[in-house]
Amino acid sequence: MDMKKSNGTISNERLCSTIEYCTDTDNSFHIANVAINIFFCVPTVVINLILFVAVCRTSTLRTPSNILICALASTDLFVGLTTQPLYAVLLYSMTTNLPLSIKCVLQTMSHILGNVFVGMSFLTFTAISVDKLLMVHFHLRYNTVVTNKRITFCVLVFLAICAVLAVSNIFTMRDYTIKVTTLTTICFIVAFISYSKIYRTVIRHQKEIHDQTMAVATRGGNNKVLELARFKKRTFSMMCIYAIFLLFYLPYICSIVLIQILEHCLILEIKIFSGTLIFVNSLVNPVIICWKMREIRNAMKELVCFMCSKQN
Repeated sequence: MDMKKSNGTISNERLCSTIEYCTDTDNSFHIANVAINIFFCVPTVVINLILFVAVCRTSTLRTPSNILICALASTDLFVGLTTQPLYAVLLYSMTTNLPLSIKCVLQTMSHILGNVFVGMSFLTFTAISVDKLLMVHFHLRYNTVVTNKRITFCVLVFLAICAVLAVSNIFTMRDYTIKVTTLTTICFIVAFISYSKIYRTVIRHQKEIHDQTMAVATRGGNNKVLELARFKKRTFSMMCIYAIFLLFYLPYICSIVLIQILEHCLILEIKIFSGTLIFVNSLVNPVIICWKMREIRNAMKELVCFMCSKQN
């Protein structure tokens, strides 16, 4: 059955509405994306596994905020273990004469897993921004309001929501586009509002503490300055990670919207490559977390040294 059009537009096979083909797409383009995904699989799994285990085995790091970072790391870990290799296999299958039924199964599985983990990443980053806002809002009551059990429950709820949305998005690409853009827009708005409020609150507290320490130079005032500085640094680090995360995801979000309007092969190629970028982001996230957060970096170093000493 011919599944391609010769006019440079996309053809969707009726039996599998998520399958998209173009005659203008060179096989070398698919092979290049396959190579990139295969190359990044192993380091993505290794570094996210180290981050996850390092945080879990360090008692001082088992905080609500770090549970969210562990959730992000586990999401990226499963991307490297499952979604990224499956995506590579799917792209390779597009260059072969495999039966449509096999390609359809591969793309359906890729869509489901990809939607689950992409949704989890967006919801987790949004939860991290809300967690920082609650830390500022509740201050001393934060530890009683935001607990490890409640954060873990929220992560499980996120996973259930993403799984339901992923399964519901199998058959119609238009519904899939609407749901993805709606979810990402809501997450972006919530995160933007949270970080904006955090910024205003921190600036106000910084001015108040500065005025107090100028009036009476006390040790307690200096401690407050240090505590606020640490909070600012950690929050700024997460904002940077979130901004980089959005840069990696923005091309894909734009492509799935444009592909519904233009239905052109060039947009499909952008969509394929932007999907690869999303999976590469699963390696970038833990690298930046390790770079920006000293406590987590030190825990990861200790774990690596412990593993090396065990081998020797």
